[in-house]
Amino acid sequence: MRKVACITFYDDKNRILIQDRSQIGKAKHPYGWFGGGLESGEDLKQGLKREVKEELDIDLKNFTPIFQRDYPEVDDKVTLFISKLPKGELKCFEGKPVLVSIKEARKLMSNLTHSAIDAVEKWLDKNVI
Repeated sequence: MRKVACITFYDDKNRILIQDRSQIGKAKHPYGWFGGGLESGEDLKQGLKREVKEELDIDLKNFTPIFQRDYPEVDDKVTLFISKLPKGELKCFEGKPVLVSIKEARKLMSNLTHSAIDAVEKWLDKNVI
């Protein structure tokens, strides 16, 4: 099973950042999280930092794991992290960053991600005023 590290960022309005992958040929779903599979020798944090640097040119510092699940239907073990959205303009080198409400995320993203979206909503409710 492939290990995958993904992240969402949240802003001051409790919107979350997802990736519009509709123009990426290899994308399985039109919307998803930023991140990807670990490379040989990487742990989750190292893989996530590399993926975020490659996809968004962000040097990730503070992030929290909030969800982990095996997805046997796609042979992935996914860990989702969350972090405050950095200030300034985002550079995106793969896909397009989109800020959405939790409700919008549920409409746009695959049903496979709904338990992860639930975890994001629960985390925001507990940790963000």
